[in-house]
Amino acid sequence: MIDDSDSRLGRVEHDPTTGTYYTNHAGEDAPPSAVVPNALAEITDRRIESLRPLQQVVDPDALDQVFDESAVDDADEVDVSFVYVGFEVNVSSSGVIVLEPVDDEE
Repeated sequence: MIDDSDSRLGRVEHDPTTGTYYTNHAGEDAPPSAVVPNALAEITDRRIESLRPLQQVVDPDALDQVFDESAVDDADEVDVSFVYVGFEVNVSSSGVIVLEPVDDEE
């Protein structure tokens, strides 16, 4: 039997009623610093190389470290929010990443 429980990792879903996008991260397999730019490239129909570098907005290593599975206590909910490529990005220790369009880019 094939375990496809991770088949949704990094997959972008859209709620057309709110305009909000959702994806997820999972430690080393799909760290936030990789998932966020990939999701926004998909959402904006742009190449990752054409996006503003993530490190100009947030330290990618620090972002990943905050959500490293060994560093996060299951009892503590941690959220990090920042604006990137015209979206407010909220990364949660639950594994969910919420991307909401904002009027002003960065």
